[in-house]
Order: sequence, then structure tokens, then C-alpha cells
Amino acid sequence: MSTQLKTWESPSLLVTAPVTQEELARWDDFVTSLPQGNHWQLSWWLACHQHAFATTGILAVEEAGRIVAGTAYHRYGMRGINVTIVSNAPLVTDPSSPALACLLAALEEDCRRKGSFLLQFEAFEPEVAEPLRAFFSRRPTEDQPIWKLRHPGIWRDIRIPLAGRTPEQLLKSFNRLARRQIRDAQEAGVEVIEARDEQGISQAYEVFRESSARKGYVIRGYKDFRALIQEAWKRGMGRLLLARIDSVPASFLFGVFYRVGAVGVHTGYTERHARIPSNRLLHWHMMLRAMEEGIPYLSLAAPGRGGVREFKDAFHPQLIDNTRFVTVLLRPCLTGVLRPLIGDVRWMGPLKWLASRW
Repeated sequence: MSTQLKTWESPSLLVTAPVTQEELARWDDFVTSLPQGNHWQLSWWLACHQHAFATTGILAVEEAGRIVAGTAYHRYGMRGINVTIVSNAPLVTDPSSPALACLLAALEEDCRRKGSFLLQFEAFEPEVAEPLRAFFSRRPTEDQPIWKLRHPGIWRDIRIPLAGRTPEQLLKSFNRLARRQIRDAQEAGVEVIEARDEQGISQAYEVFRESSARKGYVIRGYKDFRALIQEAWKRGMGRLLLARIDSVPASFLFGVFYRVGAVGVHTGYTERHARIPSNRLLHWHMMLRAMEEGIPYLSLAAPGRGGVREFKDAFHPQLIDNTRFVTVLLRPCLTGVLRPLIGDVRWMGPLKWLASRW
């Protein structure tokens, strides 16, 4: 059963911490009902991204039995000394309503009880910026991130607009390279299938493992990879596409469809079939599937660098820049002492390596 918390600002508002399956399903419905909703806030996504020294939680504000505001949060550290990160949130139906202040008060109190010395808001909607700063005006705040070791969301989002376009119009919007690569993959006989079983997950992971080793980045273990895809499938939100050449897996693309948007989460390709642009074809098929389901955009996540950025730019995407921060110093003295450590990005590589093995 959810925890009912103290109300602020208005007696008609109730703050809860959803925990039961029914409550979490209501939360996910709320997230996917808002244009600004995103997969980072979904309960099952959060559950799949907890590990040692990293926990997640949800606070929701209800009015007349309906959720009107809420946020997920990530907490890094131990009880009594930790940081709380709110990324790509809070979500609220009306930023000017008392619900937002009610939510922030509940979050601040939760941070106090759990021992957070820092509360950092990242990549929130523009309309929320001033209410956030106003609410925490009595505390020392900064408009830049202090915690830099791990970010549970993204600040800048690359999106392919799909709403109101036909497949032909969408294809014509790509640059010449992207159109040619899609055509080349089709002419090479690349077969695209949607995997729906564990065998497909296993094949995708083998491609993922090879691709990550070749490019030098860290991925989580197979168990976590499988759990994420299966949880998405349970809710009808997972799409796992495999490209095969002569019946051999050449590339994969895993996406999450969350009603108000879609996102490509993981992808990779094998060296053996690198000369055939099957991964480009997979992205095209993912867009077509999203269009069929009436989803307004496909996010390719952060812009990336080098070849990754060139790959994404060939689709002529829109850049959604949410590089906004409000960092609240809940315990300024402790923050000052720990700042050299939690603000040093050189720790990010080792932390990712450790997280992949927890």
C-alpha cells in the first residue's frame, strides 16, 4: 500500500508514494498522458535501473482521486549521506497550481528524512523553471549541476518528428546519405523482424556485446538487458527489431513506445556485416512502426559525438534542448566538502564499469 504523506498548500491535495501494482500502473498512465511525459519516469524503467548505492522512488500528488503532479527521483549513496537527482521532471498538469509546491515540499521532506545533502533538478520543462527557483529561494541554490558522476536522464534530446507526416515525406526529409543507405540495405536483402521471445533477446545481446567491445563502451549484463526488454514487453511498450543477413543477425535496435513518444534505447551492429547499413534500415523501420501506432516522435536520445552524431544528424532531427538545472544545497557545508569528489567526471568511467557488474 502506498504511503500517504502530509499535504501542503491545499487540503484538497494528497501526496502519495506509489508502491502497489495498481498504484504504479496509475502513475505510468499519468506519465504517458502528458506531452512532456517520458520513459525515464515510468515505474518499470525505474525498477530496472536500481542497483547497489542507487535507489529510485516516485512521489505523486492527487486531487479528487486524480494524479495532477509527480516525479521520479534517483538517490545515490547510503542512507544518511546521499544525493537526490530529479531528471526530466517534475511532471505537472498545471505549473501554476499549488500541486507543484505540494510536490516539492514532499520531496524536500523526503530528502531530509533520508539524509540527502544535495537535491538536483535536471532537464525540466521551461514552464517549471521559475516555480522551482521560487520554491527553493530560501535555500542556497545554483543553476548548474554539482553532481556529475551519473545522470539518469538526458539534457539534450534528438527527435525525429512523425506526427502529420507520411512515410514518403519522412523519407524525403533525410539527407542523401541516409536515403541511400536505407536503399542499399533493402537491395542487399536485409531482413528486418520484430523479436518477441528470449531467443531474440539473446541474439540481440550478442550483437550488443560485440559492438560495445569494438567501440569501447560498457554495457550491463545479459540478465539486466533481458529484464528491461521483458518488462517493456509486459506493458506493450517494447519493440526489439533484428536485422538479419543470410539468416545471421547483423544489427539490432531496442525501442520503448510510451504513447506520447518513442525512444531508441539500445542498438549495435556486427563487424562482419558492417559494410551493409542494416542499422540505418532498422531505424527507418522503427519510425514506420511508431507512425503506424500514432506516436508523434521517435527520440534518438542524446546527440552523441563523432560517428554517432553523424548517424543521427543524417535524419535531420529536431534538437530539444532542456539544459536547465536547479541544484539545491540542502546541507551546504557537507556539499562543500564533497564537491571535489561528486563533481569530478573522471569517476564516471569507473562507476559505469562497477554498475555493469552489480
